[in-house]
Order: sequence, then C-alpha cells, then structure tokens
Amino acid sequence: MHIVGGEFAHDNVMYELGYKRLGFPIQIFSFSCDESGKPLLDEMSADTRRLYEQCRAGIVDERPVVFMGIRKIALPVNDPVGRCDCGQLVVLHSKVNKCARCGGVYGRDGGLVASP
Repeated sequence: MHIVGGEFAHDNVMYELGYKRLGFPIQIFSFSCDESGKPLLDEMSADTRRLYEQCRAGIVDERPVVFMGIRKIALPVNDPVGRCDCGQLVVLHSKVNKCARCGGVYGRDGGLVASP
C-alpha cells in the first residue's frame, strides 16, 4: 500500500449532556453520552460519575443545577487514504483498517498488519 495524495474529510461526532449551575453565568458541566442522551458511564472516572449524579439530582456544592440538553459536537477530521496492492482505496481512520476488496489489513500509517 502507498498513501495517495488526498485525505478523506469527515466529522468525528460526539454527544454530551449539559448542565448549568444557576447563579454562575459560565459554570457548565458536560458529560459524554450517546445520541439518545444515555451517559457513557463506563468512560467516566469515579469523581466524574459522582459529579454527574449530583447534576442529575439538581444540586452541586449546595447550588442548584439545571439540565440544558444534549449537545452534538462534530469535529472535522482528515484521515489519510491509501491504495491497497489490489488497487482498492482504503481510508486509514483507525489503528486497524481492512481493505473491502481483498481483506488486507493496514495500520493508520499504511503499513501491512495482516496479509489477505
């Protein structure tokens, strides 16, 4: 495989739950969630999970907190594109990327990880 000149541009989409502490104009708490608003508890540290539970209860440090909603965050990403030995273009978006035509597996740098 060799890296070709172009890059595949796309958005890395994430979602977060937002809470605002009343009386503090810029104090906002946010927590990772899925598209439907389910919090990603497994990704939270113990302290973050505790803060999330306080926000859900509506009180943090004895101050009221209100739910602001689910926010979608789309960050632009440019992934390299390589041409497999079989001729297929492969977007190298993760540590391991598989060619749809021949099954060759490549790393993000285009190096062969597993032969087809």
